[in-house]
Amino acid sequence: MIPTPVYAENGSSMEITTKWYSEIVSDMLAKGVISDTAGLEEPLTRGNMADILIATDKFSGSRYAVNPFSDLSTRDKEYDNIIRLYNSHVFVGSVDQNGDLVAQANGLLTREQAAAFIVRAFNLEGTTENLICKFKDKQDISEYALENILICEKLNLISGYEDGTFKPQNNISKIEFLTILNKVFEYGLDSNVNIQNLETTFYDKYKSSAVVLNADLDIKKFKLNLEFENKSDFVYSYGIEFQIEKLEEGKWIVVPFEKRKDIDDPAFLINPNAKKTDTVFLEDYYNELDNGTYRIVYALDKEIYSIRKTFCDVEFCAAEFEIL
Repeated sequence: MIPTPVYAENGSSMEITTKWYSEIVSDMLAKGVISDTAGLEEPLTRGNMADILIATDKFSGSRYAVNPFSDLSTRDKEYDNIIRLYNSHVFVGSVDQNGDLVAQANGLLTREQAAAFIVRAFNLEGTTENLICKFKDKQDISEYALENILICEKLNLISGYEDGTFKPQNNISKIEFLTILNKVFEYGLDSNVNIQNLETTFYDKYKSSAVVLNADLDIKKFKLNLEFENKSDFVYSYGIEFQIEKLEEGKWIVVPFEKRKDIDDPAFLINPNAKKTDTVFLEDYYNELDNGTYRIVYALDKEIYSIRKTFCDVEFCAAEFEIL
């Protein structure tokens, strides 16, 4: 087999045949994970990492959750991919000094963060009860990252330096992250991801007990008249993003949008013990829908002392409707 040529980043015709990573880059180009060789040896940002993971086609295509990140706007080029990873419980963000959940899309990815993303992305969680951290600088590893690093080391996805250290706080380069990803593919660990399950179990796992959603279909105008009823003493909010699912053989299956409206994603408040109405024009998203039972699903953000909550605390509400 003739290998895919890998060219230098300066656009010259010289092939990078002397680089240790030339075969890895060829494989990543062939898989469509990367489209060029730009910045291979440069530090990787969290936003660029999200682009790489999404390019593997292993994750949820949905971005209907309320945007939980105070530093991420729908205008940001990283928005779609970060929200898709957030929906897949991969990109969870961190809490800043003001108590806000932030994505830090332009922040540089550290080696310990990379291990955490890989473990979450490919469902590699497992017992670390009998694993011992042998790195000399283990005291520098953040508590949240230790288990992830042990898992990645056990699976031979990462290794330390010749001096016995791991340097967890060092920035990881694009090619170093691609090298880990290449091992995931090589070892078949990417098969742990089930897109269908990720996309269809949000509502069933995190159903809100506080907010009830009702939907009335106006078939002539192909629109849904919605009513959100907040039965709690907390303020909830939701965005314009939602998901339509169809009941097929006892399972709810995502119905991908055929069209998408390019508009901002504001947050709409549902006050305590109050109702809010809204309207969704289905023709903005679909040419038509076959007969059957459907439901519309929204993500809800619960306001607790103005502190943003992580994905696991986001709740979902849904309402069924019939097309006959």
